[in-house]
Amino acid sequence: MSTTIDEAYKTKLCAELTVLVAKAIKAGEFPADQLSPVCTALIDLLETPKTQEAFLSGMTDLADRWPIFSPTLAQVQTQHTAVEGVEKMFSRGSTPTDA
Repeated sequence: MSTTIDEAYKTKLCAELTVLVAKAIKAGEFPADQLSPVCTALIDLLETPKTQEAFLSGMTDLADRWPIFSPTLAQVQTQHTAVEGVEKMFSRGSTPTDA
């Protein structure tokens, strides 16, 4: 199922990721020389994906390249799985009490 991603959610999450990078740099846990590439990747993640699936793919790429994003990826994957479950449930015509 290819569901359009909520732009407000995407913007909020990318802002949180930016703060995460800033805190990691300040704590010495993220190499400062990676700031430019990570910023470019975050901008791409904010601007490019139009579906939940594409956003999840972008988050996966981000976490693969910079492990500090792995916990956030796990949260996004959990939310994505929950959304898919609800969509499947309602596409079958059932209601929450039928499940």
